[in-house]
Amino acid sequence: MPLFAAVVAFLLSAAGLLLALPGPRGAADYLVIGSVSTMLSLAAAFALLLRTRAPLQPLYRKRPAGRGR
Repeated sequence: MPLFAAVVAFLLSAAGLLLALPGPRGAADYLVIGSVSTMLSLAAAFALLLRTRAPLQPLYRKRPAGRGR
């Protein structure tokens, strides 16, 4: 599921940026479009992964009373 969301986010952002940038486009324009689309797709996959995962246990837990010092 996160992979599908990342692919959809990549395609939508790439298509939107291709339509938004005026032509003629050079190599740097395509580089910017690809990197922004990749950043948005990774952010979408990460957000979906965080949203769908079960809450993990905290990294640090309080010590039980009476143990230690």
